[in-house]
Amino acid sequence: MLKSINAQELVMTVKSTVLGLSVIHREAFISFSRIIGTAGITLSASRKSLESSLTPREIEIVQQVTEGKENREIARSLYISEGTVKNAISAILKKLNLKTRIELVVYAIRNHIVA
Repeated sequence: MLKSINAQELVMTVKSTVLGLSVIHREAFISFSRIIGTAGITLSASRKSLESSLTPREIEIVQQVTEGKENREIARSLYISEGTVKNAISAILKKLNLKTRIELVVYAIRNHIVA
């Protein structure tokens, strides 16, 4: 990990590692992408329209997913059921043509959906 990691990134890294996922810091990923020649990839028009189709509530959920929160935590903070969160995440993944929460986090960060 890089020394510049913030607390939020550290928490997400630890949670991801506990789940058995591979973790790479954003800056390291960008450097690696440059080496293999994929750094300048931009969204296609269809991807941009998919991204803009997210509702404000879906964007709130994406934000909390990127913070490493579990469905239960997201549900509590938004005053909705855990099942509603699960369904919303499934809908978001489908809209963006993604398969996993990790892909969603990477996508959200790379495309500035979250701050």
